[in-house]
Amino acid sequence: MGIALLAVHSSLLAHFVIRQLQRSSRNAERFHRESSRRVKRLSDANERMERKVGDNAEALRTVKRSLNLTAQAVDAQRAVSTEIFVRTHGLAQPAPGRATAEADV
Repeated sequence: MGIALLAVHSSLLAHFVIRQLQRSSRNAERFHRESSRRVKRLSDANERMERKVGDNAEALRTVKRSLNLTAQAVDAQRAVSTEIFVRTHGLAQPAPGRATAEADV
C-alpha cells in the first residue's frame, strides 16, 4: 500500500511539474513574441526618426543657402544704395590716379 501511495504521489508531482514547465514555456514564448514586437516597433520608430532627421538636415541646408543668398542680396543692395547716396550728394572721391590728371588739366 505504501509503494502504491508513493507511486501516485510521484505521478501527481510529475504531472504538476510538467504543467508548470508547460506554463513557463508558454509564458516565455509570449514574452519573446511581445519583445520581438516591441523591438520591431522601436526599430520602425528609429527608422522614421532617422528619415525625419535627414529631411530636417536637408531643410536646414536649404534655409542656410537661402539666408546666404539673402545676405548677399542685402550686401549688394547696400552697396548700390551707398553708391547712389554718394553720387547724389556729391560725396564721391575721385580715384587717386584721376585726381592728379584732372588737377593737371
